[in-house]
Amino acid sequence: MFKPMELLMAIGATLGAGAAFGGNDDVSSSIAAYYTLVYAVSVGQADAAIAQFTDDAVVVSGTKCTFDIPCVGKAAIKERYVDDLIARKVNAPMSDQRFDGKHLTTQGEITHAMSCGRGLARMVGGHVFEFSGGRIVSLSYRYDESDAQTARLVACKAGGGRRASLP
Repeated sequence: MFKPMELLMAIGATLGAGAAFGGNDDVSSSIAAYYTLVYAVSVGQADAAIAQFTDDAVVVSGTKCTFDIPCVGKAAIKERYVDDLIARKVNAPMSDQRFDGKHLTTQGEITHAMSCGRGLARMVGGHVFEFSGGRIVSLSYRYDESDAQTARLVACKAGGGRRASLP
């Protein structure tokens, strides 16, 4: 779980970095929307978290907002994504973040219970956030299939959960 004070310090440092992008207010507000979302989820504030999305935002991430059945709009995102993250107390460990002015890409490692093997498996991937007007327009999760174990788990999942050979 994120520590609120550490997160607030990161938000402040990141917002100060807006000047490094020529003082573009949209850049700093986009980053603020991301960090406010992360903070709100970490302290269980669903309304503050959902306020970071546009009314017609699309989420393809988590266990209930899938590629086949994405969460579209604030009501679906709150019910099937934000409330689920808060209930499960999801920790989002990240090793890297990249922002190009419109998209923020995060990278990290998670352990995931998969039907493809016994117990937990390590998976590498990250979120891609798209921003407009200081709010999140879309959020999706992408697996890093250049990681061999992740690639095998993704293939196993695509094959209906048949056991993969894991290292």
